[in-house]
Amino acid sequence: DGQDNLGDTLRQAAIARAGGVPVTTVLCEVKERPSEVLIESLDAPDRVEPNTPFTLRVNILTGQARSARLQLERGVEHSLTLPVTLQAGRTVVELPQTLERPDWHRYKLTIEAEDDVDPRNNVARALVEVRGRSHVLMVDRSPEALRPLAKILEQAGLEVTLGGASALPVSRAELARYDAVVVSDLPATAW
Repeated sequence: DGQDNLGDTLRQAAIARAGGVPVTTVLCEVKERPSEVLIESLDAPDRVEPNTPFTLRVNILTGQARSARLQLERGVEHSLTLPVTLQAGRTVVELPQTLERPDWHRYKLTIEAEDDVDPRNNVARALVEVRGRSHVLMVDRSPEALRPLAKILEQAGLEVTLGGASALPVSRAELARYDAVVVSDLPATAW
């Protein structure tokens, strides 16, 4: 839309031009759209602890004061709809949240307002990871040989999985389940 609304467009264009990148501009007519409503951002923490309250912060822009309706979805298990009163300009809405289950939680926020011009900018998404106890995989030709170390780690609050060579992760997704992997008394070819 030609509006300098994120970052510093003129500075970035000057840097690009100085680096030999051709910069072309086209003058476009910008029409005022006072009835436009859009979600500028949905701010959420990247990671939270289980059962620890946090806040989703929504920045909403509109050209005129009005009423609207927010719908917040978290995965398929949770949905919340609430009315909001918007001021002309920016309105910030805070949505308190608490997550219990360790996992990645996907949020989708939608705003609906009468006479809104462009619904494409009415949706925002966020992803929040809830970390449980740190998880350590310990593998050995004889997994029971690692039991004394596993007990110490468990007493320190870590979750420990013992296994043989077949327990070694073979994909990035499998490896991502663990915060640490201890390999003991296994040849490199076992992995």
